[in-house]
Amino acid sequence: KKNSERSPQTLHFHIQPSTDDTMPSYAIISEANPHKDCFRGSIGSKLALQCTKDYLSIITQELNSPETLEILPPDFTNHVLQEIANQWKQATNKHLKNHPLNSLEKGHSKQDQSIIYDCSLLLFSKTASSTCIINVGTGNIFLMDEHNQSISLPNNNTSQNLYLANPNLSKTAVSTLLQGSQHQSIEFIMLSTSGYTDSFKTKKGFKKAAYDFSRIMDIQGPDFVKEHLPSWLSETVSQGSGQLSTVIISKKVRRWYDGLSHAISREFQRIDNELMIQNKQLDQLKQYYQNNTSLQDSSKQPIIKKYNKGHLVLERSIEETKQCSDNEDSLLLEINKLKSNLETIERQQKTSSIIIGIIGSLLLLLIIVMGVRLL
Repeated sequence: KKNSERSPQTLHFHIQPSTDDTMPSYAIISEANPHKDCFRGSIGSKLALQCTKDYLSIITQELNSPETLEILPPDFTNHVLQEIANQWKQATNKHLKNHPLNSLEKGHSKQDQSIIYDCSLLLFSKTASSTCIINVGTGNIFLMDEHNQSISLPNNNTSQNLYLANPNLSKTAVSTLLQGSQHQSIEFIMLSTSGYTDSFKTKKGFKKAAYDFSRIMDIQGPDFVKEHLPSWLSETVSQGSGQLSTVIISKKVRRWYDGLSHAISREFQRIDNELMIQNKQLDQLKQYYQNNTSLQDSSKQPIIKKYNKGHLVLERSIEETKQCSDNEDSLLLEINKLKSNLETIERQQKTSSIIIGIIGSLLLLLIIVMGVRLL
């Protein structure tokens, strides 16, 4: 949703899906610093986007090679961020040299001229071996594992009001490289500009929205979220910050029936946990009853009545939970049968396409031969 005081060109983004294991998939968002002194922030964000893309192409091998990752210094991502910032400053200086400030801009420029191009930077880059994350500015990068548990990032809870022109980026920015099990555990990533993040009153509300996106993608598929995401964002932002907002979501892609199976498995895990709690409550109730059997008959009646009532409720609840749990295997079996049938149909479609292609080629060859004979 666009803020009336800012033009849509203040934000630039790029998404690069991976075509194979040797190339990274990445997403970049750069947004102009909204401060009035950053009147060329739109140009700065466009230059930041290009500089980040160019530098990613240089370090692809380092990010994708397990052998190289082992010898990288601990502050590698700080080095990456500093290199991007240096290239960005060179690009802004070149632009300023080719496009000097006009009289109106000179009147607004009261600080170091590099500030006039100031902007934020959100970067997520993932290869087969690592995940690189950089956050400069007021945006947010949120990660979850396959159990929908958030993955914490260093300094990600601090208030970041300093942008790319800040000389102390290593102290104010989030930059980290995830490898090994931590890298492999990433199931869901959401990049969002401050316009969306600031539309929530609490961080809990923002995390709930991310969880909902992940759950809906499991059940309905990514195309459903892609179709409805603009309207969801518009509704959230119109009731919140009212600013221009962009959200990029990356999630391990499953076919819809795999996602449904995954969601059902998580639900039955919850049911099993609930059954365990209920059985524990029943044991505690029995223990309470046994501990009070030494009371006089007149004192036993309220306790016996309470025990019988509680026992009946818990037994019924446990029986219902067990029935749900017993249905898990048959339900997952039906999904696997459906999955197998759909995969068979897909193979048949591919085979049909090949046969049709061969028939078409033979017909074309026959027409050419007949044409030559006629000539």
